[in-house]
Amino acid sequence: LGLQRFIRTKQEINKEAILLEPKAVAGVAGITVKSGIEDFSIIPFEQEAGI
Repeated sequence: LGLQRFIRTKQEINKEAILLEPKAVAGVAGITVKSGIEDFSIIPFEQEAGI
């Protein structure tokens, strides 16, 4: 019907997948997995705009 433009999709972090495979995100800036504690956070790193 050509109504794809009316559908909104949302991409979000899958916490469970990250906790199952912590080695897969080991080199990603801003993501730290610590085992033994129930705390999940992603901290963005600062980057200059270069304007």
